[in-house]
Amino acid sequence: MRYDIFTLLLKRVKMARKKKENLVHLDLESLSEEVKEPILKKKVEEENKTLGELLRQTREKKRYHLQTIAKRLKIKPIYLEALEKGHYYAFPGLVYGVGFLRSYAQFLGLDVKDVMERFHAETSSIKAQPLEMPIPENRNILPSTKTVIKSVLFLIIVYLLWYIADSFLQPTIQKPLPKVSAVIEEKIKTEQPVVESVIAEPVVEKKEAPVVEAPRSVSVYGLKEPAIISFIATDETWVEVTDTDTERIVLSKVLYAGDSYNPPVDSDEYILKTGNAGGLDVYINGQKIKTLGKTGELKSGIVLTKKALRKL
Repeated sequence: MRYDIFTLLLKRVKMARKKKENLVHLDLESLSEEVKEPILKKKVEEENKTLGELLRQTREKKRYHLQTIAKRLKIKPIYLEALEKGHYYAFPGLVYGVGFLRSYAQFLGLDVKDVMERFHAETSSIKAQPLEMPIPENRNILPSTKTVIKSVLFLIIVYLLWYIADSFLQPTIQKPLPKVSAVIEEKIKTEQPVVESVIAEPVVEKKEAPVVEAPRSVSVYGLKEPAIISFIATDETWVEVTDTDTERIVLSKVLYAGDSYNPPVDSDEYILKTGNAGGLDVYINGQKIKTLGKTGELKSGIVLTKKALRKL
């Protein structure tokens, strides 16, 4: 009798433990599903976000202001705002947008590779606008025929006015010859003129010294003292340097052989364009590293940093 009661109690205890284990197992599975569901939902929402929304929400989550980030990255706030709104047409070229976006993504701690893939996907339909290269001024242009004729007529009129004025102001006065007495006049007639023999000296032609043109002095633009980065022209070439931070053209010149340009700083704010990449050599710390390109080749968007120049 006691054995039967003990056996019955033991069975009930085992059944209760088994039921409890089943309940715990079910709760864990349901909890796992509840945890997985918001994670998957969050991942899908992030994938459906535009690149601008991802940048803005990440910035707001980290409690950054556009002015603060713009000051640290040295990028205008209007460009950061354009990236967040997806207004890629606001940039002078997609090359600038790529550089700004890469710096912004690195600052926010985002996956740069994923950000760039999103950017290329969203800008695949935007056509890149061709850069307009200004034609350098030709210094050897002759004046027009009309200008030459006007100049000649002006000179003739000035000369005639001067001649007329000089004739009226300074009239020629003829002084009467002094009277010669009869005695002196008779004496002059009777005396024989004395002719002195003159030995003609040989005429020696003076040879003029050949005219030697003075060598053209080379020009140095930017920093006058030795700089970290230097561009030295080996042929006539046009260059333009733009400060992307202020949108100001720092330099727009035709460099001749021997002329050089020394950027003031090693910074990605300065962008260089040239109309003859083969006529411009790049020097870093006084050593030539390369020529920018081929003769007559147009190049633009060249960032003036040591790292970017070595990768060209």
